Order: sequence, then structure tokens, then C-alpha cells
Amino acid sequence: MIRIGLIGAGAVGQMHLSFLAQQKNCELVALADLRPDLGRLVAEKFELPHVFQSHQAMLEKKLDLDAAWVVSHRHQTSAIVSDCLKANLHVFTEKPLAMNSEHGQKLVNEAKKRNLKLAVGYQRQSDEGTLIALEFCREAAASGQYGPISFARFWNFTGKDRDPKIPSLMTKEERTSGLNPWPIMPQWMPEALALKFKLNYDRFVNVVCHDINLMNLFFPEFKEPVFAELENPLAQSVLLRTKNTLIQLSTGFHELSEWDKRLPWDEGFELRFQSATLTGQVCAPLIHTDCTRVELITNRGREVLHSGKCKNPSFENEIKNFLAAIETKTPITVDGEKALRDLELIDQIWRKMI
Repeated sequence: MIRIGLIGAGAVGQMHLSFLAQQKNCELVALADLRPDLGRLVAEKFELPHVFQSHQAMLEKKLDLDAAWVVSHRHQTSAIVSDCLKANLHVFTEKPLAMNSEHGQKLVNEAKKRNLKLAVGYQRQSDEGTLIALEFCREAAASGQYGPISFARFWNFTGKDRDPKIPSLMTKEERTSGLNPWPIMPQWMPEALALKFKLNYDRFVNVVCHDINLMNLFFPEFKEPVFAELENPLAQSVLLRTKNTLIQLSTGFHELSEWDKRLPWDEGFELRFQSATLTGQVCAPLIHTDCTRVELITNRGREVLHSGKCKNPSFENEIKNFLAAIETKTPITVDGEKALRDLELIDQIWRKMI
């Protein structure tokens, strides 16, 4: 039985807890959150016997934990993951691995040094629709039926990211930092530019990392950024190229207004072969009953390869994968090294912008 301590009792943490509670090979032992009332309420709901106001207090208690599940505020993630690894715990952390590649490399090194599992929650790679699209691309490449992919487009225009009819437990407590988080901005960026672009960089790493991760999934080969315009958070554009494919990334952060004024979440990908186009309309990240809708367009018309309604939620798939990795050495879907590649590509994109 894998003994787990979870860090972060917010909406996403509660979603992870709801799936973890259904697994027969793990035991939910402890919860840590800086908000004492929220931590207590969530611990009571999911019947966790121990609740703490900080991850440090949880680690100091010596609860014989096997793994830490880190679903904290993104700015705090790196420091918390580092502490958990140094406590010799396997770690599952929500994306991104860190806020910059330098810190990501430190975490990967720490996990390697201690021979620990480090997984990162990019649920798109555990999404039924995405996996069907990936398998189609692999079969198409092997057969040559549709020719090569000459152009690819990825986009993410944020909006309503969850179903408001499924509420999470929340309190009016202020979210305090609780610790000294690692710096957000990469060291290579000049201080004046780091101050200027801090908010845009923060949002890009936290949200667009999903699409960078998808890009690396479909195109694992080297990608060279040739253009990056990231100054306007409502309209950002990046152009990259591989040996054979031109890749466009378009993003816009439209979640800045009140909830009722937000647009629907709009995220997806389009892969243009010589004689076919494969499209994926990615679901909002916190609606776990949905997944990517996949369509194939040829001269015969449109064919739906996946409806976008999932049998097995991606959150649950990635949870099962990590637990299996601890028990049986099953390969982790997105391990620290894969997540580091995403941060390194983000680094290259921002260097192009600067």
C-alpha cells in the first residue's frame, strides 16, 4: 500500500483527491495546506487522518510516507518538490515542473541522485483522444498513406476552465506564501526585461506549457523557434520549425474578466498532412468527463476518431500510471526529464522574444 501525503487543498487538489480515494493500492495519510480551515474541511471530506498548515510540518512528522502529491500554487511548487525529494519521497507534481528550466534541472538531478520517481501532471498525455491522435500519426508515418506533416498549429485561448455546477470546498481565507519560493524568472533574462515581462512569462509557463508538452509529444525532434511575439497577453504568436514541419502556436489569456463574461475554453491542434488534416479540440482542463475530440478530414469528408467523451478520465489515468510506476517500475507518462524538455523549449521561445 502506497502511503501518500498531499500538499494543496484547492480545487485541483480536491480533484486529485477524489480520484486517489478510489485507488485500492494507495492510502491517503496526510494533507497540508496553508489555509487551516480549508485544510480541515478537505481532510474531513476525504477522511485524511492528519492535516497540517505547511508541507514542512507534514514532512517533519515522520508519517512513513512513500510519496508526496504536490498540487500547490505554481510559484511554490519547485521549493516544495525539492523538500519532498530531499525527504526521500517519490513525487507527483502538477505542471509545470518548475517556473524555469534552471530549477527544473535541479529537481531532475535531485530525483536521479536519490533514485526517486518524479512525475508531472500533464493530463493531455493521458487523454484518450490525444492518444488516439498520436497513434494515428504514428501509423500514418509508417504507412506513408497521407504523406508527411508539413504544417501544424497549436492554440490555447483560455476561458471557462471548469464546470461551475460542480463546486469545490472553499473558504475566504487569504492564500499566503508560507515559504520562500524559488525565483520565477530565468537567470539569463536581464533584470529590466524580467520586471517588464514577469506577468506574461508567468502565465505562459503556467498555462501554455500544456501546449508545449503536446507539441513535444507529436514532434519529439528538434524544434527551432523562428519568431515569437509575446508582449500582448491577449494575442501571442510563436513560429517554430523542424526539418520537415512548420509549427504555429497561438495563445491568448482571456480568463482575466469576471467568470460570467469569460468565453468558452478554446484549445486544440491541427496537423496537416499532404492529403489529410487531423484536428483535436482539447477540452477545458478541469472538466474530467471530457477529453480531446479528434476528427480526420480527407477528400472523403470528415470522420470522427474520438467523440470527446471519455471512458477513463485523464486525471485518473495519470494517477494510476504514477502508482504503478512506484509499484512495478512502469514507465512514467511524463517524468521529470520530459517535463524539463518543455521548460527548455519555453526558454528558447522567450530568448527569441527577447
